[in-house]
Amino acid sequence: MKKFSRIEHTNESIKLDAKDNKLLELLVADGRMSVSQLASKVALKRDSVSYRIQKLQDKNIIRGYAPFIDFKALGFIVFHLYLLVSEKPDSTSKLLEYLTKHPNAIRVLEFNDRWDYEVVLAVRSLDNFRDIRNELHEKFGEIIMEEDHIIEVERFSTSYLPLAFAAGFTKDVKPYDADELDLSILKSMRYDARKTLIQVSKEVSADTDTIRKRIKKLEQNNVIHRFGAVVNISRLNYHLYVFNANMRFISERDDMRFRDLVKNSRNIIEIFKTTGDFDVTSYLAAENSHSLNTAIKNFKQEFAHTVTNYQALLVFQEHSFNPAPDAVLQQE
Repeated sequence: MKKFSRIEHTNESIKLDAKDNKLLELLVADGRMSVSQLASKVALKRDSVSYRIQKLQDKNIIRGYAPFIDFKALGFIVFHLYLLVSEKPDSTSKLLEYLTKHPNAIRVLEFNDRWDYEVVLAVRSLDNFRDIRNELHEKFGEIIMEEDHIIEVERFSTSYLPLAFAAGFTKDVKPYDADELDLSILKSMRYDARKTLIQVSKEVSADTDTIRKRIKKLEQNNVIHRFGAVVNISRLNYHLYVFNANMRFISERDDMRFRDLVKNSRNIIEIFKTTGDFDVTSYLAAENSHSLNTAIKNFKQEFAHTVTNYQALLVFQEHSFNPAPDAVLQQE
């Protein structure tokens, strides 16, 4: 099973020129944009654009292209499970393999911090999460020293690059009853969103007009937020931090402030309200400790009236990112 990794432990960073930056911005926003369209927007010839895209892929800056899905629209709840484990190399490697291959796992992050791992899970119900947690403890309870979890309530962004490249936030969504064809299309495109409609049609046994209409319908119903390039931000000299905050309350005005932060902060990748030990979680991309400090200070100033506590976790590595886990693609 193919999985993307967007954060890695590397000392190698790559400086992009203005044309490559623009291409990356366009492909993050619309990973299905044709080479001809890209060439027109960056004022280059088609061959030059194709060459530059290939170089971005060869240098592991672009890891692939995927649909960015709103799991809530498909009726799923998103849990963030934090784990602190004992140092037993054989057992921890088996735990990591188990987590990255789990059919409900969206992403698995490793920290050098308060927690060792964060696994983000799409589940159908609280009972579903409880079953997953119980199985996890049955298999690896001897090395799990501590755990915690939060539940996503509302998400304000689904980009995976700082504002210098892309930004946006999700709209209010209503549950969408995806049928077998919808899920087959998502499965076909989850690791290669630049597939042609002809390629997808052959895989799902439907004509191209039907595929085109279904994709449009999935977008209109906010199941697919966008098709975009999956970018390795480590190669662009960014570090990823998970920022969790406690707040006394979150008003409607605070919701607007979250949206403004997404639009105006060059460090924020996504923000979501949560329930659990923390009220807000944000993924921050920072080039250095000064950038991180500035981003956190701006957040604290903006929400000084309600923030009571916070923590920032440095991500060492993303072991897997699965844009459409197997469990999501199965009908009940």
